[in-house]
Amino acid sequence: MKRIREAIVESGNDRLMVGFNRRFAPIVAEVAARFRSAHAPLTIHYRVHAGQLDSGSWYLDQNEGSRFTGEGGHFIDTISFITGSRPVSVYAQSLRPEKVTVDDLENVAIIVQFENGSVGNILYLTQGGTKTPKEYLEVFGGGQTAQLNNFESAIYYEGDRTVKKRWRVSKGQKEEMEVFVQWAKSASPAPISLTELFDTTLATLAVAESLKTSAPAHLADLYKTMS
Repeated sequence: MKRIREAIVESGNDRLMVGFNRRFAPIVAEVAARFRSAHAPLTIHYRVHAGQLDSGSWYLDQNEGSRFTGEGGHFIDTISFITGSRPVSVYAQSLRPEKVTVDDLENVAIIVQFENGSVGNILYLTQGGTKTPKEYLEVFGGGQTAQLNNFESAIYYEGDRTVKKRWRVSKGQKEEMEVFVQWAKSASPAPISLTELFDTTLATLAVAESLKTSAPAHLADLYKTMS
């Protein structure tokens, strides 16, 4: 990341895009809009069942990096987008049975604290039932609750009202590409700011740091290593 920042400074070109697509999913965009209007800190629970791997999968080679490091940025970016705030610290713990395996270590519970007081909880899991839907997201704040079920449906609770909606399944890839192409052709602001890209990447790497130290990892400290 330090080299990326140096390249941006040297070239004077800050047009950088990373494929954090879930924020562009219509269902996520609607949830973010609902809760941004509440102007209140949020509590977010994001459960991701990544599923089990075949024993010979390259993902189980620790020299390749962890599964969460390769995929976790999507989930951190999603909760950051919904809160509308920057992550400031990350604390993580992994499953550690008596006879621990590499796959056990990929079952991670993560707490992300944000500048505006919001808190996000990510459960990244591999060992549940094979038919478990991959992603489930709950958002609480400002007197309302949202539950998103694998990008297929949403339930909103506000006061004594309950609203259920079904969606055409989209994780935002198509919408992101459309926005990216429009941006590439214009001088409009980036779809995801450089600050957000760096925050999400550092927060993802901070998970591994926290697992190693068994302590919270603060993004301010990680930013210092890039200066």
